This record gives sequence, C-alpha cells and structure tokens, in this order.
Amino acid sequence: MERRAAGGEWERYEEAAAKLGRAVVAYATAFLLWLFLIAIFVPAASAPSSEQILPIVALIFLAGIAVEVYWGTVNLIDFLSLASPSRVTRFLALELIVLLDSLLLATPLHFISPVLGGACIVVAAVAAVLILVTHTEAALELVFNRWRRGAKGAGAEEASANPAAGGSQ
Repeated sequence: MERRAAGGEWERYEEAAAKLGRAVVAYATAFLLWLFLIAIFVPAASAPSSEQILPIVALIFLAGIAVEVYWGTVNLIDFLSLASPSRVTRFLALELIVLLDSLLLATPLHFISPVLGGACIVVAAVAAVLILVTHTEAALELVFNRWRRGAKGAGAEEASANPAAGGSQ
C-alpha cells in the first residue's frame, strides 16, 4: 500500500516535470519566432517597395507564435495544478503567464494594426488586475511578508547598535 502511494507521487512528479519541460520548450519556440520576426522579417518587409507585405508577414508569424504561446500556457497551468505550489507562487506564476503572453502576442498584432497591439496590452492589463483581485490574499501575503522581514531586519540592526536595548557592540 505504501509503495503505491509513493509510486503515484513519483508518477505525478514525472508528469509535472514533463509539463514544465513542454511549457519551457513552447515558450522558447514562441520567443525565437518573435525574435526572428523583430530582427529579420520586419526590417526586410519594411522596405519601401514592399509596404503592404508587413501585415501579411506579421500575420504568418502571429499564427506560429499564438500556437506556441497557447501550448506553453496550457502546459504551465497544468504544471501548476500538478505541483500544488503555495498561493504566492501560484499568484506570481499566473502574473508571469499573462506578462509573457502579452509580450509575445502584442508585437505581431501591432505590426498587423497598431490598434490590435494596443488592445492586446489593454486585455493583458485587465487580466493581470483580475488575477490580482482573485488572488488578493496571496498578493497581500507577499507584500506583508517582505515588509515584516524588512522591519525585523531593521529592528535587529538597531538592537545590536544600542547596548541599552540588549544588543552588543
């Protein structure tokens, strides 16, 4: 009975690691596509003689980037459900997902139409605020734990500097 529980936990660990690996590969592929779009294809498509080709090139790259971002997001969320991280870690991971997705998708959308790029940024900001609202406790825990650690560190320094308060010089 104990072996099955340990084996099930190990299988869950392996599955979570596989999901994380797939997410990293998908996001790396999306980043490389984004980089090729920005570094090579946008300057090439921006030549004076090919003014109308830039939105078409951006649309082609948007399709590839969107597929990779989708699978990266799905695998990362699956990893979060399997790994059972703390509330703060889950909150930060979800905010990171929104940031990565908007970064990778806003640029090709901007080259298709600047309005679409701006709309992508607005949607990402709304999604980040919704995640913040739904994970308020985790956000407050993150902020106040840092504040408490900072206050404890400052109090310890003051106590060591003041021998009357019980500190030593």
